[in-house]
Amino acid sequence: MDVYMSDFAPATAITHLDNLRHNLSYFRSLLSENTRVMAMVKSNAYGSSAVEVGRELNRLGVRDLGVAYTYEGKELRTHGVSGSIMVMNPVPGDFPDLINHQLEPELSNMEILTKWVNFISREKIANYPVHLELDTGMRRLGFDNNDLGSLVEVLCATPSMQVKSVFSHLSSSPTSEKDAFTKSQFNLFEEWTALINRNLPKPVTRHILNSAGIVRFPEYQYDMVRLGIGLYGVGLESLSVHEDLRPVQSLYASISQIKKVSAGESIGYEQNGQLQSDGKIAVLNIGYADGVPRLAGNGRFSVRIGKVLCPVVGNVCMDMIMVDISNCPDVTAGTPVEIYGQNNPVHHLANAGNTIPYEILTGNRKRVHRLIAE
Repeated sequence: MDVYMSDFAPATAITHLDNLRHNLSYFRSLLSENTRVMAMVKSNAYGSSAVEVGRELNRLGVRDLGVAYTYEGKELRTHGVSGSIMVMNPVPGDFPDLINHQLEPELSNMEILTKWVNFISREKIANYPVHLELDTGMRRLGFDNNDLGSLVEVLCATPSMQVKSVFSHLSSSPTSEKDAFTKSQFNLFEEWTALINRNLPKPVTRHILNSAGIVRFPEYQYDMVRLGIGLYGVGLESLSVHEDLRPVQSLYASISQIKKVSAGESIGYEQNGQLQSDGKIAVLNIGYADGVPRLAGNGRFSVRIGKVLCPVVGNVCMDMIMVDISNCPDVTAGTPVEIYGQNNPVHHLANAGNTIPYEILTGNRKRVHRLIAE
């Protein structure tokens, strides 16, 4: 898409809903007819504006969403997002809000399970949906092998609790060298969910696949999959599927000032930057306070102006970066600059910053302006 930014516009993140639709359609094409998608919209939909993304997913028929914390679910409900919303890390103090906003808690250990059972008993709440997470090897949230007996006892003793789904999380699904461990997670999940199902009135929905898992392990789709980073078109660079996806988020800055610089003249903090020959630099209105990693300076990353890649010169500053525009003769103050997006993949910035695309996408700060492109 053509990007219009008024002169000296603030750094701007654009959410491309057309690309979201494309990516969802692609992943749906990999699923069996009866397998549902739970779309993960935590952390502001991976930086892509959770309310707008949630509404669009509703329009596209996605009825299962996932967030990390209760306040994220409350925001979605306040803005009219419907369907099932699973809250992955609630705390007991959230229980009334969960009920009031029809949010579904993930229960992942005996302590919170017991507190939930006591709460619904005290409030006389029956058949409220909950989700159980099993720790098959991630060693993060989830009931593990030592908890299974106690978990089953509570489930049998609490018929008023509706277990809507049981799930687990894969730790290494993109990495073929770790497939033996991934297979062990599948085996434990099969074993433990079979035990749970034997002690419930009817079989529950099961899900274990994340974005990479959907691509690499279609035989474990079960009833539902959790589509996270892949929905936003990034994070699967090690897999061939990456070529079929489109980035949902792009980030632009604009040129604040252009300067002529002599060869060898120092540029920026600590005099770390310089050009090898006489040329020009552009000062951009974006910096590490806006989510550009400080490690991306000194030539390790290039922004895109039109069709030209322009390396960062010197250190990344809090509010600005300087880039070499010696090969861009026609730019002026106010010209838009692609930090990442369709023509400058976000993983390039992540690599330069010694991090991962997830951190870049979710790191857009409050002062970054946001636009929605249909």
